[in-house]
Amino acid sequence: MHEVERRMKQKLALTVVAAAVALFAAAPPTLAVEHDFHFAYNARAIVSNFDDGGCGPNFQLNPRTNRLVEQRGRFNYGGRISNELKLVTQFDVAFLWGDGFYGKDSLTLEENADRNKGGGLAADTVNLKTDALYVDYSLPAKPLSFKIGLQPFHDAYKATVLLGKAAGLVATHNAGDLQSQLGWFLLQAVPEKTRRSGNFIVLDEKYKVNDTLRVGGSYYAWQSDWEIRNVAGDTVTRQDGLLLHYLGVNAEANFGPAVVDGFFIYQNGTKFNNNTQTKQHVNAFAANVSGRVPVGPGTLRTTFLYNSGDAAPNKGGRNDFTGVVNADGMPENYFYYPEMLLLFINKYAIIDNRNVIHSPNNDGAGVIAGFIGYDHKLSDDLSVSANVGLAAVAKNNADRPGDYIGTELNGEVAYKINGNANLRLQGGYVYLGDYFKGSINGKTPENPYTTRVLLDFYY
Repeated sequence: MHEVERRMKQKLALTVVAAAVALFAAAPPTLAVEHDFHFAYNARAIVSNFDDGGCGPNFQLNPRTNRLVEQRGRFNYGGRISNELKLVTQFDVAFLWGDGFYGKDSLTLEENADRNKGGGLAADTVNLKTDALYVDYSLPAKPLSFKIGLQPFHDAYKATVLLGKAAGLVATHNAGDLQSQLGWFLLQAVPEKTRRSGNFIVLDEKYKVNDTLRVGGSYYAWQSDWEIRNVAGDTVTRQDGLLLHYLGVNAEANFGPAVVDGFFIYQNGTKFNNNTQTKQHVNAFAANVSGRVPVGPGTLRTTFLYNSGDAAPNKGGRNDFTGVVNADGMPENYFYYPEMLLLFINKYAIIDNRNVIHSPNNDGAGVIAGFIGYDHKLSDDLSVSANVGLAAVAKNNADRPGDYIGTELNGEVAYKINGNANLRLQGGYVYLGDYFKGSINGKTPENPYTTRVLLDFYY
């Protein structure tokens, strides 16, 4: 794109956004619009032989020490037009320091005004990501509400099925202690080019039995006949061809000061195997149990996860439990619950998302993992945490010498600067197990480590 054209498009985009904000801000009294603005700033400075600003596993024999800083600004705007109608929006601007300028790549100087760019000298890159834009409507005097548009979704199974953003319609009905939710999301669709699509159906039930017990049940369905095509040769390079059903139950109970929760979810259906060019029947499951209880001056946390795997995914049926993946084939399901820094995704991830286990499916091998952590508040402003995680594959499908993935040790010191800002120091190390022995040209990769300084501010 020529520089003049790029700048014109940039100015046009900013003008449209400014006009929309001005329109709401100048709304006449008859509309009685209530404006609600929130802002969140997050920054992470990282020194690691594993983290490098990328995504997924990153095993190397002689890794260099990477130093990077990433930051994100998150803008939330809600416009309440009436007691029943509200507009909800969320936009992000995120980048690695030093990466991208004038809409170009810092290394190749090619045009690259992509997401997560614009942190280099001169900056000046259009990098505004739309995370949410939907209408929240409640029927007058009825316990029924609707969310219509691009919105976040978090499954009831600790994000092992779907944690992401998609356009759709979700209806919620509250009847005393029972909450029912029915929804549909359109995951992929390009109507002018293909009639193929990806869809996700949601049916969630939550019931409060009493003050100490809450139970739930779900039915999810993921259908996709999406294809990725080679434009030059007009050939299919990958296709989904799947219809998967999820049936799950979950519960949370209080036993005095202790809280125990968990879930079991079963998966059944068919999916297309791109390696063998055949359809396979799927029969898989995932299960979790977690607990937290006050011990001494702090809180003890434990959790266990089993995600079924398949020892031979290219033969017969499939027994590996899988969550939803996007058009790139990358997972949109994670397991951030156990406070790991490297074994699984961490909840403070911004751009860098390097993990030993990228998703619970773990390339069809599944996972058996246990975690224990302890949180201790030293004062009103200072707290410390320590965590241990252990993981193995459920089924060894890569002809590795062992099943054990590794052990992570990590810790955090957190300081509350004030009521809106926090500073955190984190460090983690993973002792890789025999699953990785000889995995890179007959040699074993280095154990991953990371140190991180985090600053967050909320308004």
